Amino acid sequence: MLRLSTLLAGRAWWSPKGARAVRYGAARGRLVSTSDSGDGVLLWVHGGAFVSGSPRVDQWLAAKYGALAGIPAFVPRYRLAPEHPFPAAADDVLGAYDALLARGFAAETIRVAGISSGGALVAGLLGDLVREGLPMPGAPRC
Repeated sequence: MLRLSTLLAGRAWWSPKGARAVRYGAARGRLVSTSDSGDGVLLWVHGGAFVSGSPRVDQWLAAKYGALAGIPAFVPRYRLAPEHPFPAAADDVLGAYDALLARGFAAETIRVAGISSGGALVAGLLGDLVREGLPMPGAPRC
């Protein structure tokens, strides 16, 4: 277990090829791309029990899933508890989705996924989209 956590913690600070910090409107995060197909984007929401984690920590996992789908992955930064109580993180993830729409991605070409608390935020995002009357993404995965 120590070896795995050391590997993951060590890798978090090395960027995959093509990774860079980006800002889409108010949404900040990391864009990781092994493919620039232009056929969509993966909105990957990082985990961390709502109190830790960052786009940089999950960029390797996002890069792998993006590569499998043949699309770049955007890992947004969201505000963490307890300094920023609910619904701050959910609002930030909705803002990231809105930013991708504003950037010109059609809803059906946006895939959303996340791990751990990121998966919970993805599930919440889908509910928020219905309540707000916004278009649903192409392929949600939690």
